[in-house]
Amino acid sequence: MTKLQLAVIAFAALLVLSPLVYAFGYGTSSISFAQGSLNLMAGASGSVGYTVNLASGSTWGTDFVIADQSQLASEGIMVRASAASGDPPYSGTLSVSLGSGVSAGKYSIVAMATGDDPSSGNATLTLNVAAAQTTVQQTTTVQAANGANGTTTAQPKTTIIPTPAQSVNGTAYPTVSYQPAPGSGLGLIAGALIIIILIVTGYLVAARKAMPVRLTLIGVALILIGIVAWLYGDYSGGNLAYIWGGVAAIVIGTLVWIYADAISGTFKSAGSMAAILGIILIIVGTAIWLYGDYYAGGNMAYIWGGVVLLIVGTAVWLYAYRVVGKKGKK
Repeated sequence: MTKLQLAVIAFAALLVLSPLVYAFGYGTSSISFAQGSLNLMAGASGSVGYTVNLASGSTWGTDFVIADQSQLASEGIMVRASAASGDPPYSGTLSVSLGSGVSAGKYSIVAMATGDDPSSGNATLTLNVAAAQTTVQQTTTVQAANGANGTTTAQPKTTIIPTPAQSVNGTAYPTVSYQPAPGSGLGLIAGALIIIILIVTGYLVAARKAMPVRLTLIGVALILIGIVAWLYGDYSGGNLAYIWGGVAAIVIGTLVWIYADAISGTFKSAGSMAAILGIILIIVGTAIWLYGDYYAGGNMAYIWGGVVLLIVGTAVWLYAYRVVGKKGKK
């Protein structure tokens, strides 16, 4: 591979990584709701005001997101913010609409700020849902006088009795809760991991002379960075920049690694089956993860199942790299 080709690959990698490491915060913000709870019946809707305030640093573009929005939507609870982004301080209205089939209980609506001024903690609005008001028909029998002979005759009488909405007192219904997505603390961890991966990879690439080895290291680094960025995107309210940046890093890392194996002869060696198996696991893991995000309402089983397959696939592929390590990949 020529230096020009290597430069093109490095430039493409930088384009992928730029949205992932560009800003883990110029400052911090805090979120507050106008009230701590909202009481609604199934099928009804309501709203509550919120404010995003600057807690420290300088004010920059900051997004107001609902961390568990996909989970709430899967329960029939639709949440929409009137002011999704702005420079703190700014205010908006959170609209909550319930489907008629929403189960009675207590729900948590977890809000956080992401972007240039991420929130140092989450704000939680408690949503108390009562069952929708229903009616039942009750038939009773009354005695009516029968004219002159003074006898009585039983006659049916129908009365419509409204059934009051069930109260929500914290114990009458099971509590439905979701784990709040970590706030800016997770962003710092993700940023630190990405920086560590870049430093270690840079050192190893500089220490190796064989081009296939360098490309393999770059491919592994991109896959690992993609996993970290994607997880951060999922746990920061479904931030698409990080989610799709992570997907792109995994795809490019996989392609770079495949190219490295192709020019080093891995697919013609004893490690070919392990390499192919690793590639398949990475592809399947990515597909399962995407399915979990976009078709299963952010189901954690799919998300973490995809993460496990990606990590196992990378490990298996590295085993193939190890097998042929003495055959030109030093």
